[in-house]
Amino acid sequence: MLAGMAEKAEPPAFVPARIPLSPEETAQWQKLDLDALGRFFSNPARFFIQRRLGFLLEEKSPLSEDRENFVLVALEKYLVEQNLFKARLSGSALEDFMPVQKALGQLPHGHVGDFHYNEMGIEAENFVSKIKYFTSLTPGKPIEIDLKIAGFDLKGRVSEIAESGFVNIRYARKRVADILTSWIHHLALCHGAPPQYPQPSVLICKDSAIQFGAVPESKDLLEDLLNLFRRGLEGPLHFFPEASWQYAEYKLNKAGSEQSALAKAGLKWRGPDSPQKYARAESDNPYYDLCFRRMDPLDDEFKKIALKVFTPLFAYSKEFIL
Repeated sequence: MLAGMAEKAEPPAFVPARIPLSPEETAQWQKLDLDALGRFFSNPARFFIQRRLGFLLEEKSPLSEDRENFVLVALEKYLVEQNLFKARLSGSALEDFMPVQKALGQLPHGHVGDFHYNEMGIEAENFVSKIKYFTSLTPGKPIEIDLKIAGFDLKGRVSEIAESGFVNIRYARKRVADILTSWIHHLALCHGAPPQYPQPSVLICKDSAIQFGAVPESKDLLEDLLNLFRRGLEGPLHFFPEASWQYAEYKLNKAGSEQSALAKAGLKWRGPDSPQKYARAESDNPYYDLCFRRMDPLDDEFKKIALKVFTPLFAYSKEFIL
């Protein structure tokens, strides 16, 4: 009977208890790069497993070696779009760039490839036209960030500086990870840039743009994020950009009930209930799966962290359509 009970017992969590940093590790992590802080908040579980535990998990690739030659899969489409955008931004004519793109082998063969290229070329032209105001701004000198804060030496170089402030242009649909990275850079600039620096920042994406205003308490908010980073080095943090954003947005911006906000977060985390509605669940990420497959991580810790991260971000940002 005891053997049967043992078989039914829940397996332990991947990390059942926090793993404190050794003095040597603490000294190592005191020197922190600004971009590394952004990568942490894009997937804290991945950062913990890769950078603290030191191993990689295989992530599913949307590329397939045996795909039909008329299919343009998601990653290839993204890579072609980035090349077209950069070419058009530099002033190159897209029709002249087509042979280069075909030589890279990222387009389907024949007329199908030509069709996809022309469609993506039109989208790139339209986007470059929409952001003409921002690309015409006089470039500013890169700003070096060097802050001693919350026990860290936080350093970095922000090069996307224009006369109006920090301008981050991403030729892709808006992602929470990109918003968080821009927010972290914005806080660092608000606290650590020279006094004459213009403090508004802008993140521009294909579908919309977000402007961040001056943040008087930027030092306190950076300390909050750095304290979460420290916790995330000792174990998987219950923070998931998409699900956490959904919870905070419905709780704060849409005055949703606790139950409805958590339900919206659950849809992002677990994916839609109907198999007909295709949307990749955030929990499908192999790092999240390894850390949280034996539990429901949308708990009180999840809710507190989501509100701590996104309450000030929502307060100092506004979205606008290009």
